[in-house]
Amino acid sequence: CDAVLDPAVTAHGLGLSYDGRNYPFGSYEEALAFIEAHLVRNPYAAGARFSAADIQLASSINYMMNFLNTLPRKRIFLDYIARVERRRAYCRMQEKDLAMAAKLPYFVGAA
Repeated sequence: CDAVLDPAVTAHGLGLSYDGRNYPFGSYEEALAFIEAHLVRNPYAAGARFSAADIQLASSINYMMNFLNTLPRKRIFLDYIARVERRRAYCRMQEKDLAMAAKLPYFVGAA
């Protein structure tokens, strides 16, 4: 998702106008349509089974939708995030991520 979704969403968020056919990541609309279509047919990024890819994809969708406001709040995304957040592996990753972030100068003393 980093190689496709991130650049497409970043370009969209910055208001850049480009022809998606000229870039390997395609357009914002194409990236969203692909992810939506996949999640309609599959509960997880790799199909029927939860995988590490879901930790990355759900984290990206959640951050882009709820913090950057660069993705629309669509039911398919909200349901996917909720499904992934119920997984123990995702919860463990979040705990580790927050613990590491708390050690960064930007976050130290921010609370």
